[in-house]
Amino acid sequence: MKTIAFYSLKGGVGKTASAVNIAYLASQAGYSTLLWDLDPQGASSWYLAGADRIKGHKLSALMKGKSPIADFIHASRYENLDFIPSHTSFRNLDVKLDQNDSVNLIKEWLAPLSEETSLVVLDCPPSLSRLSEQVLKADRVFVPVIPTWLSLNSWGSCGPLPRITNSNPRGCALLRHGGSAQESASGTD
Repeated sequence: MKTIAFYSLKGGVGKTASAVNIAYLASQAGYSTLLWDLDPQGASSWYLAGADRIKGHKLSALMKGKSPIADFIHASRYENLDFIPSHTSFRNLDVKLDQNDSVNLIKEWLAPLSEETSLVVLDCPPSLSRLSEQVLKADRVFVPVIPTWLSLNSWGSCGPLPRITNSNPRGCALLRHGGSAQESASGTD
């Protein structure tokens, strides 16, 4: 199972659109795909639920080890594409992560899905937080950038995070509006 994340400090750069589209394309290529909507706004959940009103659940039961992550997964209307819908309580996820000493809780939570899931796509909120530290440990982190100074500045802020958090992501990829991609200096590929 591979995990990719769409992350940026800046909102409105296309994280959700990119995450949903990549998850959809992977599922249509035959990969069993799970999209986890970590953003309390829940836009990815809205895209994948369609007209159905699917409400996410608080993660407290997962965090306390009382419920497996499989209990939070919903099927989308697309074959091979499931999702964990957002919940407004996700805004407090950083507080909960700070209370736990685990190096990578998200990876631990997802581990039981590794046999049936090929790809996990994380749609992340715009923040610099404990959740960000966890997300940057994904196999790949994609940072969408639109042609504005603020968006480019947020890309520059991504570089020092792996050093600050002692994570060692295989690389952040800059997704420029227009389609070209570039590996950061921290990438190994």
